[in-house]
Amino acid sequence: FSGGLGNYRRCWSFLDPFYSPGSDFIAMNNSFITELIVKQSAGEDIVLVTGQYEELFRTLFLAFGPVYEDQYPIMGNAKVMTIKVIWDFTLYWCGIALLFFRNKLCDLAFMQSAGTLLQ
Repeated sequence: FSGGLGNYRRCWSFLDPFYSPGSDFIAMNNSFITELIVKQSAGEDIVLVTGQYEELFRTLFLAFGPVYEDQYPIMGNAKVMTIKVIWDFTLYWCGIALLFFRNKLCDLAFMQSAGTLLQ
């Protein structure tokens, strides 16, 4: 850009209040869609897999709910919130982030076998 990025800074910034999972769900869906495109391009039938990815997405979405739902009252308590943030980050980095970075999120056989452990 001849005007520099400074003129477009609002287009390049993203505010994620607290630790909202919005960006995570975008990444998950992008991964599922990419995997579906690869499978379809290889000539595979993706109807069943599409439904499985949708079910997995909905399950993950519901699993994230309790982390954020009705939590505003404790956000004013620094001691409690510190413990909550540490707990949430531990679960996040040892759970969904690990699955994502190990390329297991789109591995339906793995996700089904690990389903009870992940709940």
